[in-house]
Amino acid sequence: MPNDPRLIQNIKTLFANIPEKSYLADLYMVARIYRKGKMLLGNMDAAISMSEVRQQQMSTGGGGVATDIEEENYYRRPFGCAVLPLTPQVISERLMDGKEYTPGNLSVFYSRDESNFPNLHEMIIAGTGNFERLPTTRAIGIAVGITLFQKPIEQVLEDEKETLDLTKTVCLTNLLEFPEIISPGEQRSDLYITVDSGVFGSEFKNVKVTARVISKDTGAAALKCINRSTCLFREPDMYYHSSIYYNTSTPVWDETFCIKLPAQQLEESTIVFTFSSENKKKKLEKFAVGFFQLQDEATGVIKGEPKYTIDLFKYVKDMEKSYDNYAVGTITKLQPVKDTFTLGLKLVSTQATQEAHLNNLLKWETAKMPLSTILYEFTFVLMPKIAQHSKPVFNALFEIIAKKQEPLTYGTFLHIVDLLSKKQFLVYRSVIDDYIDHYFKFSEEQIHRFLLDCLSTNLDNEAKTGKEVSQSLKAFHYMFRFIVMSRLYCVNAGQQVITTENFVQQCVTVFEKLNKVIAIDSTTLVAAQDLALKFIPHLFESIADIFPSGNDSILGEITTKFIRAIPNTGRKNTIDGKLAILNAVAHGSLLESPVRRAAIIPVLVEQVKTHIHVSSSERKACVKVIASIMGTLQRQIIDKKEELKDMTKDYDQMIQLLPNLNQAFDELLTERNEIRVKIERSMVSLDLQFTNIIRAQKVVNKIILKSLH
Repeated sequence: MPNDPRLIQNIKTLFANIPEKSYLADLYMVARIYRKGKMLLGNMDAAISMSEVRQQQMSTGGGGVATDIEEENYYRRPFGCAVLPLTPQVISERLMDGKEYTPGNLSVFYSRDESNFPNLHEMIIAGTGNFERLPTTRAIGIAVGITLFQKPIEQVLEDEKETLDLTKTVCLTNLLEFPEIISPGEQRSDLYITVDSGVFGSEFKNVKVTARVISKDTGAAALKCINRSTCLFREPDMYYHSSIYYNTSTPVWDETFCIKLPAQQLEESTIVFTFSSENKKKKLEKFAVGFFQLQDEATGVIKGEPKYTIDLFKYVKDMEKSYDNYAVGTITKLQPVKDTFTLGLKLVSTQATQEAHLNNLLKWETAKMPLSTILYEFTFVLMPKIAQHSKPVFNALFEIIAKKQEPLTYGTFLHIVDLLSKKQFLVYRSVIDDYIDHYFKFSEEQIHRFLLDCLSTNLDNEAKTGKEVSQSLKAFHYMFRFIVMSRLYCVNAGQQVITTENFVQQCVTVFEKLNKVIAIDSTTLVAAQDLALKFIPHLFESIADIFPSGNDSILGEITTKFIRAIPNTGRKNTIDGKLAILNAVAHGSLLESPVRRAAIIPVLVEQVKTHIHVSSSERKACVKVIASIMGTLQRQIIDKKEELKDMTKDYDQMIQLLPNLNQAFDELLTERNEIRVKIERSMVSLDLQFTNIIRAQKVVNKIILKSLH
């Protein structure tokens, strides 16, 4: 039974961020079961009944008594394991409807060889090995219910707030790794420590491991930061206690606990492991101790290897009072022992890092190296690591701009965007968009001045190399959004900024340079031009919302000149990018102003007429553009922002496209009919092939029968 009576029939958890690809493989829910009580023999034939185990719990620390104590007066022993398969078939047949799936009591299995316990779930899944089912007199089974929510965890908690409350009814269980996409707002600092295995002298059996975390700030006092499990109503513990394997001096525990601390404190912390063994009086007696400092002294970051074997020392009576002294310098006074202990380590944090170059950027103000070196070495950091720390990375870069105006910072931005342009990293673009839209809050006027100057300078094709122009092209849509958002926050903060007139004129100048570069017919720029066209639509969807108000005519002119600057190269990437931009303009907020519409709609109509009959893909894209324009005009009327009579000219221009639209529909209908005929012919061909196969099989069967006779 649970230690906390509030958990009786209320043990629920949400497994968050399980990747979709995992559902296509075979998932398993594994329940490891431990009991608390006397040591007993390793042979299950000598095991006591469940009622006796419960009585031991009640009398030795279970059943509501606090368990976060330095010295436990009971043993935690392996008992059994249950496994629930969640195969694709089970998920599709039982879970896709959103209802609770209750598979009945899960059978509990055990192995007579206790050393198999850490791998017992693998043996159960494989169906091989030395294990058997526990008799129902000892364990009836584990009853579970599972519900699948096919939406983000934030949406689940909002939609199900009556039944799923993280403070009252359910706890959250995170993956022991990051999901592929991490929001810049994600706040996580989890260090997972796996108590792996030990090799001890033959005189030490029935070994138990106790762990505590100490820090420079707190001395020898144990920090309340250890999470043995995710559990409702449970606060972090000061101590971790391992299970005990019977009569072995080479135990394999494979047990994991989580340390949750802020990055700075985590780096200054040490884990102290104490090892106890059962003595002749059947009591646990400490015999060894080990210290594991989390920070790598050479690099200044959290240690990064997945496994470590640490040195152990002979335990000295009452040394707990001065653990901090042993951890930081007087460890040489301890007597080494031959025993060894292996632990595993895994950091899942948006704050702390195991990457030295990344850490130097995040701590650039205190790092003992030139800023230029920090920015250069940062280019060796892999994109997934940058994405995991997107908010602190971009915050650090903008702080450098605000305080130092270091020119190399712009090159660092270009490097990140260049990585994002690679196919394998395209998935991370949404992370940067999320940062700009929700987490960029800098109001220092140096930022938009700096970025505007760098962008303008790097787009000057006459003064810069092809590489610099190419990189700025790829980054344009991000840089311009940063520029406009930075000035907007600056104005809202009441800081002195360049006048709106001057700022708008500088933006016009930047777009004029962009138009020239987009129009250049150059093999060295073609890839960058295509990427700029591919990703700039997002800018045109929102530019009217962030651009200084009162400049509708200028914004309309910027938009139309850019569209017309895109060359008709006949290349698919250029055409697809151009049509995507047309749709973004038609669908976004640019057409919500009569002044902007007066400039933009004629250009959209002109471009649609040019492309609608060229190819099937262009025809479909043009129909989508027309639908987006009409949808935007209709929203203006429905939302009562404008009267129909005020939009007559706009509708008149759209009427010009009706003949083209009708013809496009006829062509699309013809294509559909042609595809249908091809499919029907293919089906007839497949039926004929299948018939021939059946006939051939019958002939083969006859030959086989004759040969048998």
